[in-house]
Amino acid sequence: MRVGVGYSEKPVTWGAGLQATRAALEQAGRTDPCDLVLLFATARHDAEVLRDAVAGVVGENVPIVGGGAVGAISNTSFGYAGDQVILALFWLDGARCDILTESGLAGSETEAGKRFGQKLAALGITPDSQMLLFYDAIDRTQGEMRMVMATHLLVAMEDCLGFLPDLKGAGLQGDYQCTPARQWLGDRVGEHGILGAGFRRRRSHRQRHHAWMLSRHRLLHGD
Repeated sequence: MRVGVGYSEKPVTWGAGLQATRAALEQAGRTDPCDLVLLFATARHDAEVLRDAVAGVVGENVPIVGGGAVGAISNTSFGYAGDQVILALFWLDGARCDILTESGLAGSETEAGKRFGQKLAALGITPDSQMLLFYDAIDRTQGEMRMVMATHLLVAMEDCLGFLPDLKGAGLQGDYQCTPARQWLGDRVGEHGILGAGFRRRRSHRQRHHAWMLSRHRLLHGD
């Protein structure tokens, strides 16, 4: 797997998207299309415009995932409460990434967590699965600001699965004022959602053969 990171503080959204994406490409040193974009930006930027700018460089078919951030930190730059945009381009090099989304988080963290957990179960997620999990942390659908609680979301997922996978992630917000921010959900822009990205390694021929022998053994013994 190869990753390139790009950063920008340009106030014009289109220019910020182009600058960050080109910087990530230069850092990665790759000329072939990437497989995934992880994108974060403050609420000052227009989510649709930023997505279009990034997609214009990497290609429309590359999934773009992420959402709002108060600021950004890379190995060479950092900033907050301004016009920060940061992204990472991933070349999976044979690994696999499954992207799952679930809407309706503002209505109920528990119900949305159950639906998301069911999608994870259908995908075959295990306790050892490596996953990124991001959710919209701000709910202003009823007028006043309410923080979306990760505890209810995670408990519902665990109740559905019987476990939690190996999770890394965050609740997303675009600034200190809790301005509603939108999310990049692979092939579209949305809000009030849960976003998961599950990574799997490509198995070698020997590993695939071993897995086939194990499945054959279980079949023969009725396990």
